[in-house]
Parts: sequence; C-alpha cells; structure tokens
Amino acid sequence: MSVSLYPSLHNTAEFLEVVDKNNVPLCVMRKEDVLRQGLRHRAVGLLVRDARGRALLTHREGLGWGISSFELLPPGESSESKARELFTKDWKHEGRMLPMGVSSAGAESRHAFVSLYEGRMPASLAEAAVRDRDRQMLVDYDELRGLGVHFGDLLSPFLRAVVQSGLMRPR
Repeated sequence: MSVSLYPSLHNTAEFLEVVDKNNVPLCVMRKEDVLRQGLRHRAVGLLVRDARGRALLTHREGLGWGISSFELLPPGESSESKARELFTKDWKHEGRMLPMGVSSAGAESRHAFVSLYEGRMPASLAEAAVRDRDRQMLVDYDELRGLGVHFGDLLSPFLRAVVQSGLMRPR
C-alpha cells in the first residue's frame, strides 16, 4: 500500500506543488491558478531514443517540435514513476530509463522545473512509434542541432533550451 504525501487531496491531477527557486515545495494549489499566475512548479519530460541514439520528437500544435512526452507532475508523485507511466502510456514500451537531469524553471518551460528522462527502445519499435509523420519524427543528434541552428523557430521553446543547455547530448 502506498502512502500519499497529501492524503486530503482526492484528485491530485487537478493540483500542482508550488516550488521555490531551489525547487523546494512551498504549497499545493490548483493547477489552473499555478499556471495562470506563472508560479514555479514541476513537470516531467521523456525523450525516447532508439538503439541507434536517434531521438523521437513530437509536434505539438502552437509549440512546434518537442521532446517525446511531457506532463505536469501531480503533488506527491515521483518524477521517475511519471516518466515510466509516460513511456508505457504514450509509447507502449517499458524499456530502460535513464535520468538526464533537471532543467531550470523558466519561461520556455512555463516556469516548471522539468525532470528529464531518456527511455530506450529498439530501433524497429521506435520506427513503428512514428505513426503519423506530421506529429512524430526520429532525428539523430546532429540533425537536432542543425534544426536548432537553422530552423529554431520550428522547435518548441523548451526543446531549444534543452538542446542549448547540453542535457540532450547523445550517450
């Protein structure tokens, strides 16, 4: 049996933890209020890579090409468990997960500290995951850097920031 950090919250999906500039929790507030006020909070990003190191990018309307999966982190949930859930839910895979680091909270992430994870899957499964070529694509690191340099406006602000910070270097 798991013990909730917030036993009085019945639907944690409607809430976010507000954090300070050091990513330390301050309080729990309704998600819509946190986002409307631009308060710091937490999110999880999952970058799916195939065995050849290619990154699986997802196009999001109004934002551009971004990391494979992205979701706000409900109060009391670990970032690793959320990343595993995204890997299973979005990409139908339970492969190896590696932590990549935590990005700073800023305008490009809507003021979220984003815990980044890399999920690995075989190349054949990654290629099969590209179900809609207008919404998903596989790119190697050099292609991603080239997109950032020459077509940066096609990438989401968060992906541009992550590439520039060096968190997405190939392993």
